[in-house]
Amino acid sequence: MKKTLLLVLASLTAMVALLLPTLGSGATQTVRVKEVDGKISLSARPKAGTVRFVVRNAGGDEHNFMLRGAGQRWGTRILAGGGSATIV
Repeated sequence: MKKTLLLVLASLTAMVALLLPTLGSGATQTVRVKEVDGKISLSARPKAGTVRFVVRNAGGDEHNFMLRGAGQRWGTRILAGGGSATIV
């Protein structure tokens, strides 16, 4: 009985260890984008998967932010100084 319980516990532990990487891969990464008069800086390098870009125009000039990849394009409206937008 004790061996059976240990075998079940070991099997469950192995299953959880194998599932953890796949459970975490569905998380959305947030990258903060700061635009200041022609310069763009990112808080992190985007990874594969779903990414939320939080764009903020910290300068005085108007800016928009455009992304292209996987045959698609995304973009914000033109942001005045202090404006912000989000792209997912």
